[in-house]
Amino acid sequence: MNRHEQLRRSALTWRMFARDGGFEIQCQLRDGRLPCCPCCRQILEARLDSRLCKELPLGAMGYDLDCRGCRRFFCVVRHTYRSVRLLRMRRFVAAVRAVGHPALRSAAMLPA
Repeated sequence: MNRHEQLRRSALTWRMFARDGGFEIQCQLRDGRLPCCPCCRQILEARLDSRLCKELPLGAMGYDLDCRGCRRFFCVVRHTYRSVRLLRMRRFVAAVRAVGHPALRSAAMLPA
């Protein structure tokens, strides 16, 4: 792949907003304003499904706010009681595995 093809591919790739840009969009949504792109100030378009839907926990819903000028998106996630509970359980299991609890080792859940 030559340099021209690499530049063309990167120009066509959608990227997430940086943390600061995402925070600004969240503030706009919280204040009830139309969300605008922090970079070019265009109004963001809502996309019904999220590019990150495979990464969302079970039960959570998400949609993207797209800026076509910058080719960036911001994922808005709406959690349900079930999805929050599932996230907490995943974090708990990860913490127990990180500590290496002996009960888990004896049950062959962790590699020794």
